[in-house]
This record gives sequence, structure tokens and C-alpha cells, in this order.
Amino acid sequence: MERQHYKVPTKIIFVRGNIFVNNKEPKPLFDIAAHANEKDIEKIEEIEIDHIDKIIEGDFTIDDNTETYDNEIYLASGEVYTKNLGKGLISQYYVITSYDYAIDDIVKLSKIKIDYKYENLQNKMLFANIYSAMEVFLQDILGMFLMKKQEYKEAFLLSNKDFSDYKFHFNEIYQKLKEVDYRLKNSIDNMIYHKLDKIQSIFESTFGIKFPDYKYINENLKVRHDIVHRNGAKKGEKEWQVIETEKLYELIDHMDLFVYSLFKEFEQLN
Repeated sequence: MERQHYKVPTKIIFVRGNIFVNNKEPKPLFDIAAHANEKDIEKIEEIEIDHIDKIIEGDFTIDDNTETYDNEIYLASGEVYTKNLGKGLISQYYVITSYDYAIDDIVKLSKIKIDYKYENLQNKMLFANIYSAMEVFLQDILGMFLMKKQEYKEAFLLSNKDFSDYKFHFNEIYQKLKEVDYRLKNSIDNMIYHKLDKIQSIFESTFGIKFPDYKYINENLKVRHDIVHRNGAKKGEKEWQVIETEKLYELIDHMDLFVYSLFKEFEQLN
């Protein structure tokens, strides 16, 4: 199986010199790399680029006042010096690339030749892990976008029964707003993400997006449940789930289509 990753619309900025990273707050930026060769830019396979969008002559400093975007990649011909490494970089594209790398690992493992009698066991574990990759994606994308705008928080609060009775007095507003953020993050962490009908309702009411079709994914959720909770035994039957490699790849195809379509909806929110 050969997969095509989600196409990140990267913008490549080449610095003919050193890059000094001095930001005190997280910066919207996809990546920074040192010792880049300007003439061999197309050979950097990890970021799938074939051209440079902008060239900066001499050393360049990134601080809190530098305008950056979450699809930009800065490449330095020299070194990258970081004064505030812990503040880091943030990008919505980390969410989709993390999903892609997780599925890539599953595909690679599926191609490892093992004894036939263990092949179904391996495929069962990989099949369940595809759903895990989807759940991580859904949690990450919800957490990232929900905390971006107050209007998303308010829509989430209005649509979530866990917060429907939550009230406070005006003089408590500063402390309670911090408490609300904490409770929002706690709710995100404890949500069950494979219950896609509930997730669809939350995503659509919170962000006003169109949720992609997930019929195939939902139909195979019972298989995943048998694998995770019953070691592959079919509930109420004396049979076991058998996962052929073709079925594994079929699920990946459907999962990719679902995840990519949903991410594109979020991408268009910007």
C-alpha cells in the first residue's frame, strides 16, 4: 500500500545565515531547520518541497513581534540558536502530520513478514490502532481550535450538557473564566472520540462545519470493539474476528478520506 499524505501548503523561507529564535510566546510556525543546502532543497524528503518562496540575506531573528504563519518553514544555511526553546512553535498542521505519521507506522508494520499463524494477531492490533490514530486526531483538532476563539468556547458550552447548569456572579468572572478553560480542557481530555455521532453534533454546533461521512468507519467499530475488549472474539458468537491485510488497508483508505475531509473543514475556518 502506498499512501499520499495530506498536502500541507508549506511556504519555504530560506535564510542565508543564522536564525535566532527569541520568542517568549509560542509562535505559529511549522518548522525551523539548520544547515540547509539551498541548491539541494528538493532533496529534503520529510517536508516534500521543491522550491523556495522567499530568501532572506544575512542573519534573521524570530521574536514575539515577528509575523509568522503556521504553514511556514524557515531553513538556515547556518545555525539555529534558540534562547527560549521551551516556548516552542504551534501549527494546526502538526495535527494532520501526526495522524499521517501514525498511519505510516501501521502500514510499515503490516508489511513486516511474520509467521502466518501470527499474521491475524498483528492485523487485529493494527486495525484497532487505526481507530486510535483517528481518536487522537479528533481530540487534538478539537483542543486546538476550541481554545482559539471565544465564540467557539461559547458555542461548545451551549451545546454541552455538562456545562448547562454552570452559572456564576459577575464579580467572580475573572476566576470563573479560568475555571471554565480548565473545565473545557478536562472535557476535551475525557471525551469518547469513537462515538462519532456525538462528536459530529459537537463539532458541527461548535464550529459550524460540515462533518464528513463516516458510515464505513462506524460499521467497523464493532470489529474494533471485539478486538479491544474481547481479544477478537465476536460478541455472542463462537467465532473470532479475522482481519485480512486487504481489510486493514481498506479501513485506512476510508479513515484517510474522513480525516482529510474533516481537516480541510477546519483549515477553511482560518
